[in-house]
Amino acid sequence: MDAEIRDNMIIDKLNVMYHDDGATPEFMNYVNRLLVEKGSTGIKILRELNAVKDFELPDELLLKIYDLKSFDELVELVAKSNSIKVIYRFAYAHQDKNLGKLTDAICKSENLEYITLLASLGLKGIDIEKLTDVVIESGSLGWLLRLTDAKNVNIEKIIDAVCKSKSGYYIYHFAKDVKGANIKKLTDAICGTKSAEDIYNFAKDIKGADIEKLTDGICETGYPEYIYLFARDIKGSNIEKLTDALCNVQITFNCSAHNKAYYIYLFARDIKGVDTEKLQDAVCETGAAEYICAFAENIEGADINKLTDAILVTEDITYIQRFAQNVKGADLEKIARKICKTDYLGSICNFAMTTKGVSLDIITDYLSKILLKAPQFIYVAADFWNYVKFLKANDLGNFNKITDAILRSNHDEFIERLIKINKIAEREKAESLESLIDNI
Repeated sequence: MDAEIRDNMIIDKLNVMYHDDGATPEFMNYVNRLLVEKGSTGIKILRELNAVKDFELPDELLLKIYDLKSFDELVELVAKSNSIKVIYRFAYAHQDKNLGKLTDAICKSENLEYITLLASLGLKGIDIEKLTDVVIESGSLGWLLRLTDAKNVNIEKIIDAVCKSKSGYYIYHFAKDVKGANIKKLTDAICGTKSAEDIYNFAKDIKGADIEKLTDGICETGYPEYIYLFARDIKGSNIEKLTDALCNVQITFNCSAHNKAYYIYLFARDIKGVDTEKLQDAVCETGAAEYICAFAENIEGADINKLTDAILVTEDITYIQRFAQNVKGADLEKIARKICKTDYLGSICNFAMTTKGVSLDIITDYLSKILLKAPQFIYVAADFWNYVKFLKANDLGNFNKITDAILRSNHDEFIERLIKINKIAEREKAESLESLIDNI
């Protein structure tokens, strides 16, 4: 059999043995026999073994196989392997030795996972500053956070890098998770990110944080949700300053008037000692009918007259009607006149029928004018005829007024509808109406 083929068979057999069972006595016996019996040929064969290439055999054996004189030479050979996995396994197995010569090879690998693992071992001779620089230059803040667990690592250097990143998420987590972190420096950094959520979480979770500085930071974000949450949840926050910040939030693509109004309402509802008048003015300025209405309904001390004016400016019939129905002290006459000006016939009639205390005189006068000037607007309006029925059952004075307007409109179909509505009236009134029809 060819010698090369035979040598390859030996190599394959030993690789399989080592892969399956590791450096067993049987495996080591084969290795030692090759060294003794084969001489230089045996060494050549052994150098092709995976266990030798990975430097996983005893140091004395590796020194013989590679013909090395010292452990330092072996370390240099491991460094030249350019395999970070090999370097890590070798370093892990030799933590009691000086492995400084591995530093450059570790850094050259740029493998952040193994760099942080090796740093965490606290190996003798390894330049932790160089490892730190590699991780910082990578810009990977997640691995930088893990590096803080390493022995003798320069925490201040890492903190400075994190602060320069302007990543609110990692600034917060460094403050939260790194023992001995410079909270003052991280507080300044978190405020500089303008990240409302991270500033809020920082104030909520970081012991010893400067709440006054963080209050200024959250105000500068212009983010209404977190301004509100900050006031609600952060003890010692400046409520007056937060109130001003919320009221001055600019309406942008990212913050609608509706969104701003919602948090103004919640702020007034949930935060003790607030300036209700200032918040009321701010919610009115948003023009968000839903929360103008909610403010009037639920905020003690609200100026109902001012809020009435504000809700009418919105011309949102749904919330104007809700305002009239639910807000004690609402000016129903003013609201009725405003609703009539909208010319939304269905809304006008529904408002009149569902709002307790509204002046039916105003509504009836408006509808009477429509009957005489533009009856075509009423022709298909079921709500109008429901209103007529409502008046017949609840307000005969206004029913007679609307009846008169219908008759004076000289509109046959209107009068026929009126007869149907009035079919339960006295016979003489019905006869009078039928007589009028005959004369038209």
